[in-house]
Amino acid sequence: MKFFASFLGLALSSTLCLGQFQAGYYQSGLPAVAVGYSIKGIVTPEFRLGTDLTLNTLAPELNVLVHYLRKEDYNLYLGLGVRPVSDFYPGIVIPVGMQIFPFEQKKFGFHFEASPVIGFESDNILRGSVGIRYRFLRQ
Repeated sequence: MKFFASFLGLALSSTLCLGQFQAGYYQSGLPAVAVGYSIKGIVTPEFRLGTDLTLNTLAPELNVLVHYLRKEDYNLYLGLGVRPVSDFYPGIVIPVGMQIFPFEQKKFGFHFEASPVIGFESDNILRGSVGIRYRFLRQ
């Protein structure tokens, strides 16, 4: 067990050297706040937590986004995720979106996303969202 914890710590610390933290807010019929960590600008694991809900019904969501078109001012991404335990649409999530960073420093931007949610026990839905994103860039 100690070996596994040491290995995980080493892997995480080496990953942190190659990436950047980011935070965002998704406004939709199922809004969420998000924190993620972009690894070399290519892959972003992101944790989202549904907002506008009571504390008893918070909707956690974990996604992995792959940025397949990366430019200085924008990028396009495709991902895969899960809403494992929720009273509001638990299921598999397939986010497809665009992030735009129109300002000179490229820290603050906007995102647009469509996310089909394939329900485990409920109907399938298509969630569309717009939002803001802030990247904690190293200078």
